[in-house]
Parts: sequence; C-alpha cells; structure tokens
Amino acid sequence: MGPAALVSEGFRRWSSSLGGRLALTASLTLLVTAVFGPMWWSSVRYQALQQRIVAQLDKANIAERTPEARQLTELGTITVDGREYGGSRVREVASQLFDAQGRIAYPEVLAATIAQTEAPSWAPLAIVERPAVPAVAWLAFVCLAGVSPWIGLSGTLILTASGTALLAAPFWWFGMLAPTVAISGAGALLFLFAFLTRLVMLALSVATPTFGIAQNVMREALRQRVPVGFIVSLLVLLPLLPLWIDAKDPLRYQIQTFMDRGTTLVYAFAACMTLLLACSSVAFEIRDRQVWHVLTKPVSRVQFLAGKWIGISALNATVLAVGFLAVFVYVQFMRTRPAADLLDAAAVQEQVLVARIGTFPQYESLDRDRLLAAVDAAIDADATLRSDIESGKRRELDVRAELATQKLAEFGSAQRSIEPGKARTYLFRGLGEAKRDKVPVTLKFEFHIGRDDTHETHPVIFRFADGTWMDRKYVPTQPSFVTIPSDAIADDGTLSVEIMNVGFDGQGFLPGLLPMNFDEDGIEVMHRVGSFEANFLRAAMVDWAKLIFLAALGVATASILSFPVATLLSFTVFLTASMSAYLAIALDRFSAPGDADLGVRAFYAFVQVVAGGAQGALSAFGDAATTQDLVEGRVIPWSMVLKAIGLIAALWSVVAFLVAWMGFSRKEIAIYSGTGGG
Repeated sequence: MGPAALVSEGFRRWSSSLGGRLALTASLTLLVTAVFGPMWWSSVRYQALQQRIVAQLDKANIAERTPEARQLTELGTITVDGREYGGSRVREVASQLFDAQGRIAYPEVLAATIAQTEAPSWAPLAIVERPAVPAVAWLAFVCLAGVSPWIGLSGTLILTASGTALLAAPFWWFGMLAPTVAISGAGALLFLFAFLTRLVMLALSVATPTFGIAQNVMREALRQRVPVGFIVSLLVLLPLLPLWIDAKDPLRYQIQTFMDRGTTLVYAFAACMTLLLACSSVAFEIRDRQVWHVLTKPVSRVQFLAGKWIGISALNATVLAVGFLAVFVYVQFMRTRPAADLLDAAAVQEQVLVARIGTFPQYESLDRDRLLAAVDAAIDADATLRSDIESGKRRELDVRAELATQKLAEFGSAQRSIEPGKARTYLFRGLGEAKRDKVPVTLKFEFHIGRDDTHETHPVIFRFADGTWMDRKYVPTQPSFVTIPSDAIADDGTLSVEIMNVGFDGQGFLPGLLPMNFDEDGIEVMHRVGSFEANFLRAAMVDWAKLIFLAALGVATASILSFPVATLLSFTVFLTASMSAYLAIALDRFSAPGDADLGVRAFYAFVQVVAGGAQGALSAFGDAATTQDLVEGRVIPWSMVLKAIGLIAALWSVVAFLVAWMGFSRKEIAIYSGTGGG
C-alpha cells in the first residue's frame, strides 16, 4: 500500500471515530463562522445605513418642495448624519422618482441604489445587502459541515472545499467577484448534490423490498454517472446563459430571460433524465433477466414497480433541488448588476422578484337580444349573404354563428379603442387588500397605435378618481408599467383609471396623433401578495409533481413494451401534455372548409376526436406551467401546487400503475427475459 493510500485509509478510520467526527464538526463550524461572520456584520451595518437613508427619503415631497426633495432634484444627493450620498446618476432621473402625491414611490429601492457605493468590495452585494442572507447561508453551511462527518462525507467535503478554494482564491485576491462566486457556487452545489443523495439513500435504507429496489435504482444511476452528468452540465450551462443575454437590455429583462431559460433548462434536463432512466431501468432488467432473479425472491411485481418509481422520484428531487437552487442563486447575483436607471431597479424589485396577482378591468358585455339584433341587421344589409342563404350555398346557422363572433369582437374592440384627444375610464375591482396594507399597485399596459412601430414613442395620460394624473411615453406593443399609490384605491377596493389619448408638453395638453387600442388583456393592475422566494419554491414543487408522474409513466410503459417503443411512447405523451395549451388553440382553428365533401369532413372529425381527447386528458399537465408566472412576477397559488400533487403526481401515477400492473402481471418473465426467450 502506497503512502497516499495509507494516508487515505488513516484519515478514513480517524474520521469514522467519535473523536474524529467531533473534531471535524467543530473545525468546519468554526471555518464557516469565520467566513460568514464578517459578512453578517458588514450586512448589519449596510442595512442600518439603508434605513437611515430611507428615513430621509420619506421626508422628500416634490409637491411641498421640501429641502430633501430639492436636494434630490438639484444635486441628486441625500444627507445622512452630515454626509451626502448619491450623485449625478440619481439627479438624472430624480424627476421620475416621485409619484402622483409628490412622494418617492419606492424609497427602499432608491436607498439601496444610493447605499451600494458603501458596500464592502470584498464580499458579493447579493449576500451583504440583507443580514438574513449571510445568516441563512451560515446556518445552511453549518448544517452541511455538522452532518457530513456523521454520514461519511467528511472526505468529500474537505476535497470539494479545498479544490473550490484553490480555484477561486486567485480571482478573489484580484477582486474579481463574479468568477469567484461562480466557482464557489459550483463547488457548493456539487457537494450539496452528494449530501442530498446520501440523505436520500439513508432514508431509503428501510428493510423492505420496495425501498430496497428504490435504493438500488439510485445506486445504479449514480454508478452510471447519469444524474452527475446532468448536474455538471447544468452547472456549466447556467453561468453561460447570462453571456447570451444582451447586456444593453434593461436589468429586469435580463433577469426575466435568465429565469425563463434557466428554469426551462433544469426542468427539461430532469424530464429527459427521468424518462430515459425509468424506461431503461425497467426494460433492460426485463431484457437481461435480472427481474427474473428479483421476482423469485419474496418481492411482488407491484413492489418491483413501486420501488423503481420511488427511486427515480427521489433522484428527481435531488436533481431538481440542486438545479433550481442554482437558478435561484444566480438570479440573486444578477439582480445586483447595474440597472439601466432607478426605475429599472425598482421594476426588478417590485415587478419581477415578487409574487403578485393581477386584476383586469370590467368590460361591458353584449347581451343576447342586442347581439341577435346586430346579427339580423348585418344579414338584412348584405344582399349577397341573403342570396347565399336562400340558395343553400351557405347554411344560415353557420352564417349567424360567424356574424355573432364578429359582432362580439367588434363590440369588445370598441371598448378598448381611444380616439386622439379622447379618454375612456376603466374600473378595476378586488384591490381591498392593497388598500388595507397600503401597498402601491402597478398598472401594466401594452398599447397598439398606427403601424405599431417600435422605434416610435407616443404620449398617454392616466387620471385617477382623486384628480391626480400621470403622463407617460410608451412604445407600441411593448409592456410598460405605472406605479399607482394605494391612496388612489377607493375604500371599497376599486380603482378607477381614466386613460387619455393625450400628451403633456410641460405647458399644455395636446391630443395624440392616432387612435390607440389594446388587447383584452392589454391593461392589468397588479399588486404584491407574497415573496419571490416562496413563489420560487412553489414552482419547484409543481415541477417535481410533474416529474413524479413522468417517472410513473416511464416505469409503466417499460414494464409492458421494449425500451425503444416505451421511450418513444413516453416522450410522445410528455410532449403532447406539455403542448396541450397550444394544441387546444390549434384544434379551435382546425375545421373542414365549408364546401368540403363527406370524406374530408370525416377526416377532420376523426383528427379532432383523437387530438381533442388527448388534449383534454392531458390538459392539466400543460396548465401546471409555472415558468411564465414566475418570470412575470405572478403568484403561483397553493391551489395549483395541491392540484399538481393530487391530480398529476398521485392520481395519474396510480392510473399509470394500474395499466402497468395489468400488463406486467400477465407477462411471463421467464419467457420475455433474456435472448433465449421464445
């Protein structure tokens, strides 16, 4: 045995002893405290400065011309404890900081921007800006360091930490925090995967056939390096995603793009791994007669299938946890990038990294009698249409249905169109919670005008029930936002917004140049109801519920079919379920031409029945899509999480297992296993 082997064996024996474990736990805890202790203390001082700046900003009121407001608009600074903070960057956008009441709309965001110049240069701002972050990070790493020696991971921890420190130290020494954070994060996430995997293996060590098979599934997957390959690929690709995002875009768009691509990449990787691993694990064991040896023991076929499903689902949990945590960590560091301006910085905190619910205006509906009258008038006014109906060329029922759809669209469009110099008032309900909590709301609007030239800007004015108003410039077809103070909301929770196709040039009001309009969801009022962290966790839970079903689907198909056929069928179901929303739209527009013969109509009907049946059966899977809501800062409700767990993860998996059990129970394993079967 060589010197290296002797040292390794000696360390293994020592780290397995009670004294060695206690010494490692104490040493690692002290090391973690030495790293995060100074960060926490710097964070406390940094937050105290922010709070003092906020206190001064609360005194600023442009309507009352307070000294603080004049100092902000003229110098771009604020005085705290006799010292000025801020500068030209604040002065350039100072006029846009105040709301309709003359107060600063988001003093916390402005204070954070001003205080950034005082943040320590040796630590990442994403960790220092909130004391809770280094405290939680310290607790998490203490748990890892404290538990690792007791589950046999002390050597892995020391090797991972040492290698990560050696790679990151040169970058940290030269003040290059971005690569330092990337390398440190990759090392921490790799060890976290090993840590979670070991915990799951220990949890599955219960002496039952089902958990024994589940543990063996994880052991085989790790031996083949399948999940490790996925994790390493994610840790390599995720830091590269920001490089493919245009740095000239506003910061909120950069973060939204990264979250969209990052969460999609993690889920897609996990889904592909799940289906391939589930199909191969079952199909190859049947093909190679391994299952025959298992089932000759006191193991039932149901226990065999359940063990495979539990093992793959548990592996999914570790892969998804590490992948989503990686995305979350990178988002936290991206949000400290320089924003385009202070409004962009406020949008990141109040429109992206939040959990909000939206309210659309109440539009007038066209009642049945008025609709029928409009359809009759249209038919009476069109001689060609009447002739087609009388000659039998077109069916009257089809014509009336087409006209009804057209009239409803025209009626709705008329309510969402505003002529130059004119205005329309829209009422939003259900904002009592925002009024009670005194939380500002955000009006999201996306207008169309003229040719929808995105190189043009057009004016618009928003006026509220209390008489206050705001003038803004917007780019056609591009989402824009206006922050509305809670004072504009009535006591009954309603908000009245008058949209005026008018501009203000500083001296007077001028009518817009062209008529403007918007889609049915073109204006929406949104307000905060939760945190981004909790919303992100709910998104991960929904995705895990979907992966649990995919594991059951792969096991079920592979228990009946060969590996290639099972894989093809599983991926077909997965893709159909994922695209069910788009399939529903396509089916709505998929209809036979009016002059088609019976054979063509029959073909169209057959396709609609088959595709419609598949879409209807799998629509819940496609509806449980969280990425878009997460990107737009919309709350992912617990009802969606519970539905995903109860319907997709539980009920659908049970159905898949019933199908698998009926097929697998009739299968002669001795015949179908191995190449010698007939």
